[in-house]
Amino acid sequence: GDLLYATGSTTLAKLAKGTALQKLQMNSGATAPEWTTASSGDYTKIAVGGSGADLGSVSIAIDRTTYVSFEIYWQSVPTSDGAYPRIRYRNASGQITSSNYKSSYVQTQGSSGSISSEHMNAADHIQIGGNGGYQDLEGHGFHLTYTPHKTSRWGQSGGTYNGDMLTWQGYRIDESDNWRDIRGGAKYDVVADDVTHLDFYYNTGNVSMHNYAIYGRKA
Repeated sequence: GDLLYATGSTTLAKLAKGTALQKLQMNSGATAPEWTTASSGDYTKIAVGGSGADLGSVSIAIDRTTYVSFEIYWQSVPTSDGAYPRIRYRNASGQITSSNYKSSYVQTQGSSGSISSEHMNAADHIQIGGNGGYQDLEGHGFHLTYTPHKTSRWGQSGGTYNGDMLTWQGYRIDESDNWRDIRGGAKYDVVADDVTHLDFYYNTGNVSMHNYAIYGRKA
């Protein structure tokens, strides 16, 4: 497991083997090789999860100390036919249910490609799509980007209106197995510097099955 390398025309040196997942590189003085731990970079997979059990809600952890924004890939099916997918922010005290969420989305639907929209102001939740069916191959899927509030960003005095923004694109397949395309955005309109999780749930019934992956951006 050790490496031998030449230090001159007639001399050798030994480099002891590294640890798991380390990489070999030249040191800063360009005099010898060394083992280093590879950096995870500015874009990192944080966690993946999923379940086929009925759940009232699914909490996805948000590490605001390490990352400035997050990408979440989400798929789910409700236990109740025609349920609407929703999100609330969570802090150490539980779900944030104050009526300070603002959101809207548009959907392409119908055989003629008609457009429908939904708009909410001063709501106690974010609705990210219309009703979905509860059979196999129905339900919802989304790619969401979440930017938490940070007073240190963007230079606005106090940072009052910056952050806690959520945007998404996705789909729903309704009770009649019809395809619907979705685009939307939302924010929490009061400063919340303590968000620890995003909670995914349905307006009625439970989450029958779900899968997700969350990635973080450090810069």
